[in-house]
Amino acid sequence: MNKKIKTLIIGGVALVLLVGVLLLLLFLPQQETESEESSATVSTTTVEVYTGEVDNVSALTVDQNGVSYEIVRDGEEFTIEALEGDGVSILTSELSNTVTQFASVTATRLVEENPTDLTKYGLDNPAITVDVTYADGTSHQVKLGNALPTDDGYYTLVDDGTTVYATGTSKYTCAAKRALDYVSTEVIETWTAPTDADGNATQESAIINYLEIEGATFADLGTFRMEAQEVESGDGVVYSSGYRIVSPFEADFRIRTDEDGNDQNAIYTSNLSAFSADSVAYLFPEESDLTACGFDAPYAVIRFARDGEDHVWTVGNQVEGSTDRYLMADDKPIIYQVAEAKLPWITADINNLYSTLMILPHINDVAGVDIMVNGQEYIVEMSGEDDSLVAVMNGTELSTDIFRKFYQYLLSAPAEGLNLDGEKGELLASFTYHYKDTSVPDDTVQFYDAGNRRVIISLNGNDTYISRSTYVDVLAKNCEKVLAGETPILDY
Repeated sequence: MNKKIKTLIIGGVALVLLVGVLLLLLFLPQQETESEESSATVSTTTVEVYTGEVDNVSALTVDQNGVSYEIVRDGEEFTIEALEGDGVSILTSELSNTVTQFASVTATRLVEENPTDLTKYGLDNPAITVDVTYADGTSHQVKLGNALPTDDGYYTLVDDGTTVYATGTSKYTCAAKRALDYVSTEVIETWTAPTDADGNATQESAIINYLEIEGATFADLGTFRMEAQEVESGDGVVYSSGYRIVSPFEADFRIRTDEDGNDQNAIYTSNLSAFSADSVAYLFPEESDLTACGFDAPYAVIRFARDGEDHVWTVGNQVEGSTDRYLMADDKPIIYQVAEAKLPWITADINNLYSTLMILPHINDVAGVDIMVNGQEYIVEMSGEDDSLVAVMNGTELSTDIFRKFYQYLLSAPAEGLNLDGEKGELLASFTYHYKDTSVPDDTVQFYDAGNRRVIISLNGNDTYISRSTYVDVLAKNCEKVLAGETPILDY
């Protein structure tokens, strides 16, 4: 017989046998598998345990190992009277959801009727019981035991019945909430843009007028304060997007971009547009609670104004066993618990907050610059602006392009660190900006010897910064270069 034909016949026989086996398996009776719940007592049919209407519920009591609270009807909504008070926002929709879970109960399945041992279900002494009472005086009690081995619900008993049911996880989740979980964790109301008569937004984002941080990483430096920059417009005073640090020294607030171009320092203001805690730790705290949470000697105090409205947040101790912090806001009678990662104000690094370029007066606004370096004086007089700018140094008119580069060098004096020692040596160099607007005071930058090839940079008498002395060495060379009509050195 041809070899190929023989192979085809064998393949066909194998295929017929395989189909036969599949048909046999398909039509044979299936054997039920056993689980922790006996197959003889478990019903997989959804079971209606009791029925009721949410609108007819007058009260619902939750007991968690002897600790209980009561949800009661308040008109069309529900409330927990023990939570009510000034400054407290109750999550009424969450309360309604819990009442809905127990107004009527449907089980996912019947587990066992007349069990001889409730211990294996955790129903001999249930951790949670829920009593629901209706307007007509009738009531039901729901007992919640252990989690199902399938992790999709909990063993449940109702009233004085002897049937164990399985109910979904949503009922247990609601019943396991503390009373405090129904208090809003919104620390500050989420900012919404104001609108005009036509409904158009009149403001793109919240204005943080100022921000102060006392304590935490600023404990040894003094209070940190930054203020929004004001600029004049035709319609009056408006705020620019920039901020300036005014304490414990003066500097522009730094824009610090990451590799994607996002400003990492924006969180210090943007996080004040909306802020929520992780949970509520205490409500209407007593003096002993305040002391235990560290509010008698706060770790930090954060003060700010949003759209002209002042706020004060106080940060207390770390929560035991975690890095979370206790927080109180304004006059609310609430102690919140907040993850430290959500509190950038208390972990801020001062070295990341100030601009390394201390002062940046626009060249068109300056009438002149007086420069002293190594005992030599260079007086620069300026007139005109943009393409018509004229600069004269010690009586010599300079090339506009060369002077622009030299002016760029003046602005590049870098604040590379903070002067925390407070000691300084002799004055090495200085330059003073005089402004065309005579109502604007002069700005003076001075360089003092600090040893070890370092200089202290003083802005308007504030000996705030440390930098390399190389800047002064190159400044002396550049003054002579521009007088000689040569291009100044920009690197040092």
